[in-house]
Amino acid sequence: MKTMISRRPGDRYGFSLIEITIATLIMGLSVSGLLTLLNYGQLRYGAIDSGWRQRQELTRIHRFFRDAISRGENAGSIVVPHTVGRSGGVRLATWSTSLFPPDALFVQARFFDDRNKNGREETSERMPPQVWVFRVRNER
Repeated sequence: MKTMISRRPGDRYGFSLIEITIATLIMGLSVSGLLTLLNYGQLRYGAIDSGWRQRQELTRIHRFFRDAISRGENAGSIVVPHTVGRSGGVRLATWSTSLFPPDALFVQARFFDDRNKNGREETSERMPPQVWVFRVRNER
């Protein structure tokens, strides 16, 4: 047998203040946790994206040196334009070349990641140096 709860005309309906407070507290805790998780995801994605951009800039500078040497330019006469090694966060600090007979040319380049965008190399921004070996092709 079912019993029906009868409501009187003067009864109040709804939630009590304690129920509303507890529900708000639970919602606040879950939302703050989700926002923390979202921030963590953005930081991780930013680090991955930064790594890809660094490798892309290193590849661009490597290709510049390879093209200059394949055109037959002297090792001492290679002039690096301002557009190479200056875009993005990675910048070319210094570079040097060494010729090893009969046909090998070593290029050592030092880079820095200009995170504060002041254009100067600082100790905290240094990256490991890169050494590239190119073959000098003489037209015979």
